[in-house]
Amino acid sequence: SPPRKRVYIVDDHRFFVAGLSSLINHAADLEVCGSSLDGMRVVSEVRRLHPDLVLMDVKLPQTDGLTIARSLRRMLGDIPILFISSLADARVRQQAFSLGALGFLEKTQEPNRLLEGIRRALGV
Repeated sequence: SPPRKRVYIVDDHRFFVAGLSSLINHAADLEVCGSSLDGMRVVSEVRRLHPDLVLMDVKLPQTDGLTIARSLRRMLGDIPILFISSLADARVRQQAFSLGALGFLEKTQEPNRLLEGIRRALGV
């Protein structure tokens, strides 16, 4: 079987990260390679871990997902980023897509829809 696609999660809600990690790790084709609760370590961790996809919350305590995405773009180039949010207004979506985001997932979706969105972003 082909190697599992590796996902790095950036989200400040521990419970959500735990639930999403469990969901992803139970899928035969996906695995979580790391996560961060804030923006501080993301660039260095992503550089070290080479995930296939960064799943990025928009709202974070010290900074926001768009700012981190800009840093990732500047430092690491074309790393695939998929945003996740409970409330993404049109302006935020527009900014995300202008940064080359692969899409937006609503946190409130059914778990299987989240997995579908992740697979779609990965092209699997």
